[in-house]
Amino acid sequence: YGDAGTYDITVTVSDGELSSSEEVLLIVEKKEEAPVIDSFSPSEEEVNINEGDSVNFKISAYDLNKDTLSYSWELDGKKVSDIDNYNFFTDYNSEGTYTLGFYASDSRFVTKKEWKINVKNFDRAPIFMPITNILIKETQKVTINLEATDPDDDAVAYSAENMPEGASLNGNVFSWLPGYEAVKREGIVNEFLDKYHLLMNSYAITFIAKGREKEAKQRVRITVLDVNRNPVLGDIENIE
Repeated sequence: YGDAGTYDITVTVSDGELSSSEEVLLIVEKKEEAPVIDSFSPSEEEVNINEGDSVNFKISAYDLNKDTLSYSWELDGKKVSDIDNYNFFTDYNSEGTYTLGFYASDSRFVTKKEWKINVKNFDRAPIFMPITNILIKETQKVTINLEATDPDDDAVAYSAENMPEGASLNGNVFSWLPGYEAVKREGIVNEFLDKYHLLMNSYAITFIAKGREKEAKQRVRITVLDVNRNPVLGDIENIE
């Protein structure tokens, strides 16, 4: 292969003293062959990746006739490259199945190699809007509107851990009205703090925002200040 052309050959015969020659024209006709793919990667014909990943496809091809080859990569029928490699990139909206084809041409014949690419959904955790710590007094109602967005546009469900007694979470709205029992005197230290009206209690609540699979957590501390109340005088019966 590759030796197509015309060749002048001289044939000589001799008896040792005299010789005779004749010219022969040798014509080698070109035998067309399709380009040959001798190596490629990935080696598997079906490639599985996650959203956000990328794959580099490479091919080595040659022509037996030593013709110049031209390359073409097509993704779902659309040309995307004309060199011997192609980088397939994905983002977080690329879930689906794709067909990637490679074509090597010598202008007469075309050799094809094809891959099937399966891009799987990669679930990302929701993003919580920050919530600052809260300081309230007993019998002062607190309401927190939880806000979280899912980068994959999945529906977000809310829940909470370590909610204090009497607190509720409806949808994305947390509410709590701490009573006078939210802050209790326990121990000598609290007795001292209560004397100077500095008694308080903190509640650490963990809020959870969950998308399709993954979840995000945010911890919020609610500090309740003790409210000093007037003493309650019991009933006294009239005396005679």
